[in-house]
Amino acid sequence: MLAPKFLTSARFIVFILVLICMILGGTAAFMFLEGWTAIDALYYTVATITTVGYGDLAVTQSGSRLLSTFFMLSAVPYFVIGIGLVTEIIYGEHLARVIEHTVKKNK
Repeated sequence: MLAPKFLTSARFIVFILVLICMILGGTAAFMFLEGWTAIDALYYTVATITTVGYGDLAVTQSGSRLLSTFFMLSAVPYFVIGIGLVTEIIYGEHLARVIEHTVKKNK
C-alpha cells in the first residue's frame, strides 16, 4: 500500500523536520539548564508544545523560564499551524476527488 499523499508533501516533511528539531533542541536545552534526565526534558518539552502542562515538572532557572517562554510563543503556534496544514492537505485531496467526481458525473 502506498503512503497517503500528505505524507510525501514537501510542506508536511518540512513541518515534521522543524518540529523534530524543536523537540530535540528543547530537550537538550532543558537537560543542560535544569539538569533533568533526557526523559524528563523530553516530557516537559512535548507537554509545553502541546499545551498539556500537567504541572508535575516546573522550571527553576531563569534561562529555563526564558526558553519556556520562547517555546510557548513560537512552538505552540507552530504546532497548531502544522495541525492545520495536515488537515488542509488531507481534506484538500478529498475535496479535489469530490469535485472531479462531480464534474465527470455532470458531463
